[in-house]
Amino acid sequence: MKLRNMVACVLAAGFAGAATMVAGIDQVQADPDIELKVNSNKMDEIATVEVAGKYEEGRYSRVATSTLTYVVAVRGGWSYGGTGSQLPFELWISPWMGGHVYPEKLQEDWVKYAINRSYHDPMFAGAVNQKISPVELCNDKLEQLNGNARESFMKQGHTFVYAQAYEIVAVEWNHTIITDPTSDYYASIKVPARIVCQPLEAAPPATRNPTTPLFSTVSLRTEATQIVQMGKFICPSKIKLYGRVEATRKFQGKALFVGPYYISNITPLNFPGKGARNVTGTYTMNWEQKGGLTTAPNTEPKKQKFTFRFNIADSGGELWGSAEKTIEVSCRKIKVNAPTAGDGMTVNPAN
Repeated sequence: MKLRNMVACVLAAGFAGAATMVAGIDQVQADPDIELKVNSNKMDEIATVEVAGKYEEGRYSRVATSTLTYVVAVRGGWSYGGTGSQLPFELWISPWMGGHVYPEKLQEDWVKYAINRSYHDPMFAGAVNQKISPVELCNDKLEQLNGNARESFMKQGHTFVYAQAYEIVAVEWNHTIITDPTSDYYASIKVPARIVCQPLEAAPPATRNPTTPLFSTVSLRTEATQIVQMGKFICPSKIKLYGRVEATRKFQGKALFVGPYYISNITPLNFPGKGARNVTGTYTMNWEQKGGLTTAPNTEPKKQKFTFRFNIADSGGELWGSAEKTIEVSCRKIKVNAPTAGDGMTVNPAN
């Protein structure tokens, strides 16, 4: 049966070949005298495509695989055009760039052959003349995640199987038909590949010096900014956070503020040598009582107590320095003159 006739039969059967794929055997028979198959349940018998990137960039950027390798099982024998003469057969991973020629006679039992070729991107299922980038596949999967799930993906990696990634072809060794899929001497099979999104490469951790601290200063101070009116009282509506870090030597990492139900944006730190950096953050106050009811107009809002931390970590997430500050925030009754931020309101160290 020629390949074009076989495709029509598969379509008429309503995806009957899907059951074969689930069972782990991908198989196409283009002629009664020859069969090909690949066991997709065995990861060492299908190609592995490894994708790499850098943790500090937070994404994948390159394919680290140089060679595609498959183990293909073959059985049967060609009709040899009715001549009875034995001709070699050839196997390759499409597109053809020189395959593997086997002079021995095909057997009735399955015989496995390992074949390989230089790497190229997998086929795209949506169009026969397009490829798909494993780098984009890994980044797409990563972008769908947030929080701990995203962090786990970046640190531990992820592996999945991409169906119908490549095509393996067998032909009778006759170069007049070597690229003719309609020939009686041409058989092909589409096979999956294993895509390995490797753990993202982290920057080398800073080396601790037991005699000289990495940071001579990690400090935190706070300041009330802006005001909001609560009845007859004015209260700070925002707390400005000021962090300062002074490094004694080279360091690459990040800084952030942490407070009650609050995590600031991450600020990258890159010290090529000794140096200092100031970092700021803003915490928004909430003077409403539980249940959404605001403070009664003539009642002074209760003082609020907060603990903030200014943390310094390396690119791998290890904590290298921290400063902590606990404050108590209060309001002030409105004066006749126009109020200003900080006028009689207090943001004091908490005992």
